[in-house]
Amino acid sequence: MLRQIAANPFYELRVDTEQNLIYLSLYGFWGGRANVPEYLNDCKKAASCMRPGFRILVDMTQIKTVSSEATILHTEVQTFFMQAGMSQAAEVYRSQDPVVRHQLNCIKQTTGIVKQVKAFTDRTAAQTWLMQTTPQTQKVGILNSLQTWFK
Repeated sequence: MLRQIAANPFYELRVDTEQNLIYLSLYGFWGGRANVPEYLNDCKKAASCMRPGFRILVDMTQIKTVSSEATILHTEVQTFFMQAGMSQAAEVYRSQDPVVRHQLNCIKQTTGIVKQVKAFTDRTAAQTWLMQTTPQTQKVGILNSLQTWFK
């Protein structure tokens, strides 16, 4: 069941506690913290609803370029999500928007989140990818490998 955490002209944040999944949609031009004063706190609220190993689907198809101040904020949020137990994220971009994609790739490099994130241009494909490799199936795969190894 989806529960809305926040919605405003700049972002929408929803959680699905059963699937251990956060849905984050970003909109418009982010000039700085003044535009989104509760963004980090809202992300903390969303993460507090999740179990360790949660996943995030980020829809960036409607975001415009990001200011340097907003870049710092996005970096803080990504760092927080990693520390809060995020296992993987899928980011959905407009295929014709290389500027936003480059800006957000730089943020991923800064936070070290690159290995946990995969980029998509189709939201359905992104969600399918997230649901195929859940933390639970990863644990089962590891346990099966260990059992085979020690036989």
